[in-house]
Amino acid sequence: MSSWSTYALESGRSNVTVNAGTSTINLSGSQYPYFQASNFIYYNVNFTNQTATQANLISNNAVFNNVTMAGDGNLSGSSTFNNLTLGTGKVTNLSGTQTVNGIFTCNGTCDIPATLNNGTISKTSGTVTINYVRLQNVTAVGGATFTANNTTDFGGNNGWDINTPATQNLYWIGNGGNWTDASHWSLSSGGPASGCIPSPYDNVFFDVNSFTSGGQTITINQTAYCKSMNWTGVTNTPTLAGNNSLNIHGSLALSTAMNLTFNGGFIFKSNDTGNTIHTFGKSMPYIAFEGTGGEWILQDDLTSSSVINLTAGTLNTNNVTVTAQYLHSTGSNIRSLILGASVFNLNMSSWSTYAWRVEGSNVTVNAGTSTINLSGSPYPYFQASNFVYYNVNFTNQTATQANLISNNAVFNNVTMAGDGNLSGSSTFNNLTLGTFIHEWWSDNNNQSNCILQVNELEWGKQFTYTSRK
Repeated sequence: MSSWSTYALESGRSNVTVNAGTSTINLSGSQYPYFQASNFIYYNVNFTNQTATQANLISNNAVFNNVTMAGDGNLSGSSTFNNLTLGTGKVTNLSGTQTVNGIFTCNGTCDIPATLNNGTISKTSGTVTINYVRLQNVTAVGGATFTANNTTDFGGNNGWDINTPATQNLYWIGNGGNWTDASHWSLSSGGPASGCIPSPYDNVFFDVNSFTSGGQTITINQTAYCKSMNWTGVTNTPTLAGNNSLNIHGSLALSTAMNLTFNGGFIFKSNDTGNTIHTFGKSMPYIAFEGTGGEWILQDDLTSSSVINLTAGTLNTNNVTVTAQYLHSTGSNIRSLILGASVFNLNMSSWSTYAWRVEGSNVTVNAGTSTINLSGSPYPYFQASNFVYYNVNFTNQTATQANLISNNAVFNNVTMAGDGNLSGSSTFNNLTLGTFIHEWWSDNNNQSNCILQVNELEWGKQFTYTSRK
């Protein structure tokens, strides 16, 4: 049985006893072989299908001799095992405390790392050693020594001695293929296959020896990781494609001699300063900056067909032009925007998804002499919070509800070409409202050098005006 609603084995409720003896229970279903253990004592339980994507052992302090999981799966609730063996190179999610009295096995390889997320592993004595694992939010407790070799630390782990992989330079070889195919990665330009795929600690290069002919495609077929990525030496105009996210823990340099159809999203996760991004005019998909303490400095104009999201770290736009649907930075992580003389062109039109939204705690904005243009219609929204900006322009005359939302923000020049709202208190050097446009003002907005001829004005009411020079 493979079903999330009909379990392969379920023994629970009241008035039931289980005498498991030395039995073996094999669950061969895929995708969803579920075992409801309740609080009974079992002997051996095996999830035998390597193609299972969500095997699930559900326990309420059950006890087992040996449990093996051949595929991806979950251990839900607390259990006690003699031996617990997880699938090689598979993804396992834990909840509760998994107590292992004998051997705990969780290994991957350099071409197919295992993934272990969440929960607690408990062992009172001896040693636990795992190898080639992507480890996140897993706590190790008890008197045992817990060692994770060649392991990627994705954060939130406690009680482990984590030894990360050594940094390598990996070169793409052998024309097109999938990112996770280890036969395409070499330790030297044009060299033999290394047998490994990139980790967050490895720099990757696409160069003159990567492609021997045109029409080649590299596909991000799973969530991918690397440190820095460099395409500047590439030839034969290959294409980077795929729908899964690409996590970059360093710098990025694309090339004019490549195509970019990839739409899975570039996620920048470095915790270091001085990272650079050079797109060479390529239109990017979703872009996120998520590295605590990280810094990214743009080297040329940045264009995204989607979204730019800063959740941690510093984004320095370095005086270039930035084009996207919208830019957001919210939450409580430490983050900073350095805009210089950059020009932002944002086209989002939505009353629920603002074209510009920078707010929350632990965020700073150094607007420099930047210009932010909002071209959406009918609802271009700008959340100013209480920061100091330079020039902000609502450029679309067809906008029916442009909205500048402020909490004592300060601006150099603001222009509104269409109908709109000024919400909250603001201070302007110059405020220019569109000719023969209706505006809605709320709260007291301070204006200086605002060149207006107002035909009718009543605070909190709609008014009509014409502007003059």
